[in-house]
Amino acid sequence: MPAGMKRGASSASAVAGTFGYIGPEYARTSKVNVKSNIYSLGVVLLELATGREPVNRAEHINLAEWAQRHCREENSIIDALDEEIKEPCYLEEMTVLFKIWLMCTSVSPSTRPSMKDVSQILQNYVHNRSCRIDTVEDLNVDTLDASFQ
Repeated sequence: MPAGMKRGASSASAVAGTFGYIGPEYARTSKVNVKSNIYSLGVVLLELATGREPVNRAEHINLAEWAQRHCREENSIIDALDEEIKEPCYLEEMTVLFKIWLMCTSVSPSTRPSMKDVSQILQNYVHNRSCRIDTVEDLNVDTLDASFQ
């Protein structure tokens, strides 16, 4: 447990972190909590999905702000995705995940989902969407092997 933090406390006042990954509430309150961790998770996953750095110093904007603005301006989520990982057969899934990461990086901690919520959303999505692989024959081992090289 961090020094100065009481057992059962839900926030900490001493933080070591990287700009771009820390929730915007830290600038106002100098405190972090579990919702701050959700924000950081969202930034990491947006970084993976977009191929962008967590902070763009040239544009004076962090990745979470950029992604939120990108969608607010009604730009396509697909246009935000990194070309190197954008696969036509997975665009629906990538769009759903992008929306979840946007929820995680909401400016207001109270509107961010909990980790349990994120897990539940993902489980519901997996169980309720149509499966693209119906039989073992649909799995092409050569294609899978090539994607890991």
